[in-house]
Amino acid sequence: MAHPTWPLFDLIVRTPVLELRVPTDDEITMLVAQLDSSVYERTGFMPFTMDFTRDPIASMKYFWSTRSNWTADNWTLSLVPFIDGEPLGNQALRASDFPLVRRFDTGSWLLPAAQGRGIGTEMRAAALHLAFDGLGALEAESEAHVDNEASNGVSRRLGYETTHRQLAKFGDERGEVYKLLLRRDTWETLRRDDIEIIGLDACLPMFDLD
Repeated sequence: MAHPTWPLFDLIVRTPVLELRVPTDDEITMLVAQLDSSVYERTGFMPFTMDFTRDPIASMKYFWSTRSNWTADNWTLSLVPFIDGEPLGNQALRASDFPLVRRFDTGSWLLPAAQGRGIGTEMRAAALHLAFDGLGALEAESEAHVDNEASNGVSRRLGYETTHRQLAKFGDERGEVYKLLLRRDTWETLRRDDIEIIGLDACLPMFDLD
């Protein structure tokens, strides 16, 4: 049965590998219970602006805040990739003034058991399909630490171009990030025909889209 007041709970982006959807509170609890610094052991450094792995309560509050702070002009759609019903990480889309500008950015992380299996590429491809094909986006932005080869590799495979480097904060450290851009015309040349979006029509008013 469709959710009567929050249609985003019924939104699913399905690929041959995974489902990307808004998690329930029980699924969020299951996910954040597995968070610790091992999430970024492969990089050899802390690759996030804030080290959320130290505080599971803060992670729970983050997911809740994406619901309570939602407006059509300033939103964060925080989705979780599931394989066989198991939550494996987070794939967020964020945008300001989207009905006019049609630009969004993404951020993501994966539990250690899900890393190195192509899931990062698959869930970003699903998110891009939702935004470009489903919501009519024109540009996707992303960024990653210049030494975060896993994240930058995903961006290269999906057609992003590197626009520039800039300084950024990583916890208590200063580092450099690549700023990345994917334009709609480039995405169109790489778009897949095996990704399905379910339940989007009921969600469109939340994005101020017809």
